[in-house]
Amino acid sequence: MTNNQKNTLKVFVLVCLAIALILVYAFFDPGESAFFPKCIYRSITGYKCPGCGIQGCLHSILTGNLSQAFRQNALFVVSIPFIIFGALVYVFRNRNARWSKIYKAVFSIPVAITVGIITIAFTVCRNIYGF
Repeated sequence: MTNNQKNTLKVFVLVCLAIALILVYAFFDPGESAFFPKCIYRSITGYKCPGCGIQGCLHSILTGNLSQAFRQNALFVVSIPFIIFGALVYVFRNRNARWSKIYKAVFSIPVAITVGIITIAFTVCRNIYGF
């Protein structure tokens, strides 16, 4: 099997897994189903972590209820375009020098620090102000 065939197989498997996850989250509400895992951090401390509400948020987005999605995890909703952009940059990083430069800029230390600060600020604010 050549490298190109291996990469194609990897992409195919990832797309199939993504479709399966999308279908699961579209048809089953994580808030009403015991199938989905609960947040260990919240169950121990009582505080919401940055990821609390992402499963319900994803379900709300897939069912078209964006206001409910924002109530469950606003940071996730806002970050979806950036996640998609980052994934595309990662996939095309070896295509040419332009994509390589974009990859180095997007996955740089200053960007990681900025994302970390935003995540910490979001976590603190959602636990103080209740959103």
